[in-house]
Amino acid sequence: VVPPVANTVTGKVTYIDDNKKGKVLDADSFSGKVGDKIDYTTAGEIQDYVNKGYELVSNNFKDGDEVFTNGENTFEVHFKHGTTTVTPDKPGIPGTAVDPKNPEGPKYPAGTDENAVKRIGTQTVHYEGAGDKTPTDQKQSFTFTRDITFDNVTGRIIKTTPWNETRHTFGYEKVPVVDGYHTT
Repeated sequence: VVPPVANTVTGKVTYIDDNKKGKVLDADSFSGKVGDKIDYTTAGEIQDYVNKGYELVSNNFKDGDEVFTNGENTFEVHFKHGTTTVTPDKPGIPGTAVDPKNPEGPKYPAGTDENAVKRIGTQTVHYEGAGDKTPTDQKQSFTFTRDITFDNVTGRIIKTTPWNETRHTFGYEKVPVVDGYHTT
């Protein structure tokens, strides 16, 4: 046991997940003499959490400026979960990194691929029975789209917008007239 040194105080920086009702992610303790600068930095820990998909909310510890006091030397760094929204123009590829520069970071979860945000409905009017005078098929299509947002930390889908249309009626096709034939 080391006897306490006069004027030695302790301090602590706590890293908190605000999405999980204040869950403590990590805490670092330190000690020093009253009046001395606190030799600690939050920058590395903050970057580690940002790389994992968190967003910094607040940090009341000023790197390089804090001094030990007789009072409480406790500080908090708060984070929230970052989110990513996939769209028809930017669908995800499940299992791949959201940020290619951070391959160990958040990944696109299942259900965020192009088929989850963009589907094409088609209607084909097919003609037959007039031999070489048979008109060519007439095609119509419509693209259904929506957006999906997921939590970067948990990978859970948290919001899905409705499809741009819940149903679609295709337009009418004018039947071409072929001499000597009629439609049925």
